[in-house]
Amino acid sequence: MQRTHWLKAFAKDARGNTAIMFALAALPMMIMAGGVIDLTSSYSMKAKLQKAVDAAALATAAAYGLNEDESRQAGVKTFQSNFAMSSGSGPVTPAITIKDSEVVVTARAKAPASFLKLVRIDSIDIAARAVVKRSYGTLEVALVLDNTKSMAGSKLTTLKSASKDLVSTLFREGKAGRIRVSVVPYATYVNVGTDKRGAFWMDAPADQDIPHAASCRYQWTWKRINCRPATCTKWEDGVSSTYSCRKCDWVRDEYKKVCGGAWTQHIRWHGCVSSRAYPLNTGDASYSSVKVPGVPNVWCQQPIQPLTADKDSVETKLDAMTADVNGTYIPGGLAWGWRTLSSKAPYTEGADDATAKAKHINKALVLMTDGDNTCDPSYSAKRHYCGPGKGAQADKLTAELCTNIKKAGIHLYTVAFNVSDPATKSMLQACASDPGSYFDAGDNSALLAAFKDISRSLARLFLAE
Repeated sequence: MQRTHWLKAFAKDARGNTAIMFALAALPMMIMAGGVIDLTSSYSMKAKLQKAVDAAALATAAAYGLNEDESRQAGVKTFQSNFAMSSGSGPVTPAITIKDSEVVVTARAKAPASFLKLVRIDSIDIAARAVVKRSYGTLEVALVLDNTKSMAGSKLTTLKSASKDLVSTLFREGKAGRIRVSVVPYATYVNVGTDKRGAFWMDAPADQDIPHAASCRYQWTWKRINCRPATCTKWEDGVSSTYSCRKCDWVRDEYKKVCGGAWTQHIRWHGCVSSRAYPLNTGDASYSSVKVPGVPNVWCQQPIQPLTADKDSVETKLDAMTADVNGTYIPGGLAWGWRTLSSKAPYTEGADDATAKAKHINKALVLMTDGDNTCDPSYSAKRHYCGPGKGAQADKLTAELCTNIKKAGIHLYTVAFNVSDPATKSMLQACASDPGSYFDAGDNSALLAAFKDISRSLARLFLAE
């Protein structure tokens, strides 16, 4: 009986020891389990932090074109809207570094601990990093630029600077051989270059000298009377201005014989081209059957620079632009800008549709004008006639060309430079591929900013890290 009692007592003591040992072993196990919960919570917060850092990097890169402080502010604002402060981590401000085509954003935070506080660990350090790079991929861009007389002076100087800045950005940040740019200066006409005289699609008149013999004829002569000071109006690209002048009345003087000596009529083609008859002037086809008419004895601006991967050639063409021709005919610039991006003659440097799709080649056209259409085409005379009251037909052609260009898969940017007419602004806004691709540049600074925004828009952003 005594032995049985002793054994029972020992058994009770053993169970007590086991309970004590289990209790002592359970504490670290509980801390480990709680630590796993805290770590899981920190991983969740790290994922949120990484998402906020990624968004901030993309927002900063997308703000390219603003100054660095404004770009950073855009990134910080985006970060704060994506990373909730209610988590107990305390305020977190990302570090943002901007260098050329790369944006680096880093952020550190503390994930609050619950169970690990038992071992005096109040928080877990977490960090995130994102790198965004801008890439232009493979790109073909046509710069269709107004070279009319109203652009003379500081406006043309600014246009050259804005265009060269855009070109420099594209060639600097794009991969060699993947960026190609064409330049299409336009005014009343577009210049395709005299070297295109023999092309199958070109109907250029031959240069010739036609002699005329001396002749006499009878005609009235006129004289001025009642001359007085007056205010006269002149027009440049549809923009009127007044100046001081003298006005006189003209009356017949006498009817007499007038003789002239022998003279020579000179016919010269300087590369200027008119419009094919509608609807061919709103498309890019049928050049074998209906050729492009050349216009003799008129002067137009610099010849077209076809698509090229040579940055120097593009900048040389931009530097050579002049503004000394009256009359704005936007459809001509649009049509030839489109043609430079085509794989079919007249210009064949552009990628064909199948290649562009397979190789992800993006095409874009930048149209810039400082005024209204002031010329209309005469299909019978194969010329453009400009002046007050002209331009309504050209406006319709502009709208139709914009629609067709966009249907061809070309992204269309439009820039209204110091344009005052609301109807012209509305036309250009409707021409653009989307609201963000239309720019109303009221002065030189705004033009520079517009072209910088376009260069930013042409880039694709991607997370490199």
